Amino acid sequence: MAVQQRSPVTGAGIIARTLQNLGVTVVFGIVGVPVSDIAEQAIDIGIRFIGFRNEQAASYAATAYGYLTGKPGVCLVVGGPGVLHAIAGVGYTSNPTNPLVVYPLVLIERPISIGTASRITTSKLTVV
Repeated sequence: MAVQQRSPVTGAGIIARTLQNLGVTVVFGIVGVPVSDIAEQAIDIGIRFIGFRNEQAASYAATAYGYLTGKPGVCLVVGGPGVLHAIAGVGYTSNPTNPLVVYPLVLIERPISIGTASRITTSKLTVV
């Protein structure tokens, strides 16, 4: 009998599974790092990812989704300037009929020393 190997647990996988457990079926976001990591995991478990070229358009679409369905629109954006650009869509969520959740994501790289002559850079996904 062959033993199936499990893929390693990642932060992106945890976020995607959490969204699925909360009943999210559609996620809006920008195509790029670190959003694409979560988007790929979400697609793998059956969540539809709708990609945009900028955070403002993604947040408007997520807001419209919330308005039309009554379910929170979920928008994944890059931290920093991405959050600022997503604020445009957030402005339309001031009433309860337009529910919106914005997840700003940051990719943190930190060097790890493994001896005197070598260095490895590892990355981890952090939600801020």
